[in-house]
Amino acid sequence: MALLILTGLCLLCSSCDRLTDWRSVSWNHYATGFYLENDLKVKTQQEGVIEITKSLPRGNTWEERQEQFLTVNTLFFLPQKRGQLEQIVQKFGEADHKERVYAGYAKPAPQWSTPDRCFLKTPIDKVELVSDRDWGDQPAGSVLNAHFWLLGRCHDRYAKHLDNPGRQRMPADFHVNSEAYMKLVAQAYDRTGEEDWDLRDGLYEVILSPLDRVDFASMDYLEPQLFLTSDSPHFAEPQTLTIRTTFRDGTVTTLTAEINKPK
Repeated sequence: MALLILTGLCLLCSSCDRLTDWRSVSWNHYATGFYLENDLKVKTQQEGVIEITKSLPRGNTWEERQEQFLTVNTLFFLPQKRGQLEQIVQKFGEADHKERVYAGYAKPAPQWSTPDRCFLKTPIDKVELVSDRDWGDQPAGSVLNAHFWLLGRCHDRYAKHLDNPGRQRMPADFHVNSEAYMKLVAQAYDRTGEEDWDLRDGLYEVILSPLDRVDFASMDYLEPQLFLTSDSPHFAEPQTLTIRTTFRDGTVTTLTAEINKPK
């Protein structure tokens, strides 16, 4: 019994020391986490919507998953990872931030929570869509970006210039055939302009644009969740769409989406 009590006291003291260390951790960069792998996946559960999103970290243990996804929270459990995080920051977007800029905002809260601002370690350079069938006068294999709309959320304005985009409004003349896509667009705009800086909500800029006009090169802090749709009548035909995502380090992720095919 005495041994159990002593062991419990030691664990408690150890936990207190770790908590003290955790609360002393500061992080002076806007991003609070990075996905280390460029593996993406595609979803088509909602009618008329193609979602490109980041795959969840794999692995049987927490430590294995940290090899694919590092956050400020990681520093509590694996403080030796700080050097790796700082090295990523030096190569990522705007790395020259001062801690005072994010005072009370970038530091972990006493409740062990941090804002959820996680981005791809290597930003996207371009996204291209092709089909295995003709789209009118465009033969199979042609890049169809001009036919698709992209919806995303980008944090560059605030992360780089402390310019809060504030309350944004969905363009009054915007309309696409997919009701599911229209709901996603409305949700993206509805959550802008929030004043609670403990959340990521409100600090992002809504990106709603034809895919062929998206300037990925200017977006380092683009959330790894993009939504695509098209009003072309060919989008309603059975086909396999191939989505090629090229990253700034030259790597390419190729995804396929089978749409409108009989189940």
